[in-house]
Amino acid sequence: DTRATSAREKYNHWAAMLAVALDQEHHLAALRAQRAELEESARRERRLAEEISASEERYALASVAAYDATWDWDVATGTVYFSPSWRAMLGLPDDDVKTADPDEWLDRVHPEDLQAVQVALAAQLGGAGGSLDLEHRLRSADGRYLRVACRAVTVSDGAGCPTRMVGVMTDRSDERREAALRGVFLPDPSRPL
Repeated sequence: DTRATSAREKYNHWAAMLAVALDQEHHLAALRAQRAELEESARRERRLAEEISASEERYALASVAAYDATWDWDVATGTVYFSPSWRAMLGLPDDDVKTADPDEWLDRVHPEDLQAVQVALAAQLGGAGGSLDLEHRLRSADGRYLRVACRAVTVSDGAGCPTRMVGVMTDRSDERREAALRGVFLPDPSRPL
């Protein structure tokens, strides 16, 4: 009602409405900027997910191509991921269970090799540094023992405590048999005939 209000009150009312309109425009601009930042963040996240996926695929293909059986031990949770190639090497079914207890591996180690494997793992987890590199016998699903080479690295947190151990196992049984056969069928050049 313009008749009941003074000019000063009209001015104050219009100024308040203008201030609200300007404030809303400021909030809209801030929301637009925030939306643009979120869209950019989503794009970065999608690119990162694609890079991770490609990296995982490269790792899986390299593992298959090299016939190496990979494993990833999460020390904090006490679970180990054994790759399908690890399970295949031992003749185990590739079931849905992708993580297991470390005993899935250690219970298969030949009794004569078990102490050496346990000592090497304890030294690695104790911060011995370097990489784990050992050879031992491992029982397959059919009960025979395979000679495997095991190589691994330990990942530590900022305080130097081990959090993961990631490694590969390679079946060396055929190489040993071939070397033994070569020794039988090929003469030793250092010995006279």
